Amino acid sequence: MHGDGLAALAADGSTVKTLKYTARPATAVTALTRIFGSAPVHKKTGKSVYSGGADIYRWKGFEMRVEKSGTKLEPRIGVFMTRATVNGVALHSVDGVRVGGSAADAFAAHPGTVADDAQAFTVDSVEVGTSADGVLTHSVRVIGSSKTGKITTLLAPARNFGA
Repeated sequence: MHGDGLAALAADGSTVKTLKYTARPATAVTALTRIFGSAPVHKKTGKSVYSGGADIYRWKGFEMRVEKSGTKLEPRIGVFMTRATVNGVALHSVDGVRVGGSAADAFAAHPGTVADDAQAFTVDSVEVGTSADGVLTHSVRVIGSSKTGKITTLLAPARNFGA
């Protein structure tokens, strides 16, 4: 997982498949189904103040949300990880941040990250544009539990701009 997409890696660390958050949704579902070895549970959501409706594809511990429309700055695809593995496939950020890991250790290993606190911060940022306010980025958002100190969720792309 990275700020601009996903990568499936072989045991030796070489890249087998990459998937940008701007990919065609059908391509993304097919690729993830092959990688995880099972089909997702599919659900549609209705329109809301924040969304024109979306398709949700769930594998146990991994969710892909596909909005009805998107742009390079606001891609249609967003992903959420709530487990360290799905069907034996390890899930983590480019830097190895994973669900179940220590939030404090991950925070300390990423000096200069954008943080609400040591339980909610971003890693693996990529530049996607600029504005009068500065550089626009997509990142991996790390969310931890204040009770356990463990990472509970990774999500991307997390924007440093917009509402």
